[in-house]
Amino acid sequence: MTRRTMNNELLNSLQDSQAALLPDYQSLHAAMAALKRAIALASDETLDAIAMHKHLAKLEQAAAALDDPGLNAALEAFARQTQHGLDALAFEFARDLKEVFERRGQTVQGRPPTLVVDSLALHIDMGARKAQWFYGKEALTKPLPLSLNTIVKAYDQQTKSVVNR
Repeated sequence: MTRRTMNNELLNSLQDSQAALLPDYQSLHAAMAALKRAIALASDETLDAIAMHKHLAKLEQAAAALDDPGLNAALEAFARQTQHGLDALAFEFARDLKEVFERRGQTVQGRPPTLVVDSLALHIDMGARKAQWFYGKEALTKPLPLSLNTIVKAYDQQTKSVVNR
């Protein structure tokens, strides 16, 4: 065996090993990056549920690629805290929206994520920062930004269109 043949065999062996380990390395690297960002978000004095929700998908993807019990436990804790924060935001938003409608003499029923004003239901998705009006199961609007004025204006428009049917 010549020196050149031995070098090629060694080189091929090393490259094959590197190629075999690359997916694991990339998965670990992605998991470390996702955990680093999750740690930064969790370290904030006030937790930002919207930012946490946006990051949750990356953490879920990293956990799925590795199937590590410790990472899965951290993911579950992060997901619970994220949902808790989103729920708190939804209740605050619902309270503010309820006040707007009550000032107009209307009653709001239900609790987030679904509020009912007269015959229309508002489905709130805090993670997407959108809300959508429904009449029964029929969507009356496209998803709307979580703006009190926008939601009230859309309600007024949809109420007129439902009454005029």
